[in-house]
Amino acid sequence: MVTDDGKINGILDAAGVREHDVVLDVACGTGVLFPYYLNRNVAQVIGVDISPEMAKIAASKLRSHGSRWSAETWRPFRSGCSATAA
Repeated sequence: MVTDDGKINGILDAAGVREHDVVLDVACGTGVLFPYYLNRNVAQVIGVDISPEMAKIAASKLRSHGSRWSAETWRPFRSGCSATAA
């Protein structure tokens, strides 16, 4: 995969991703941004993707970095259920 480091770092700068942050990467895919988070020394990354196959690939990239890193498959709420935040 070809990436443009300057563009990706510009996006992460604009999003305010800094050292010691906790990052929730929604639709993380195969974890292509994970090395960029590691380079910024974030405290934790949680990657979520609707595709179990992609989440599995992303998780494999994080295993050597300990429990503060995870990638999971998103599971939608069942019909009739809802979520609220206080």
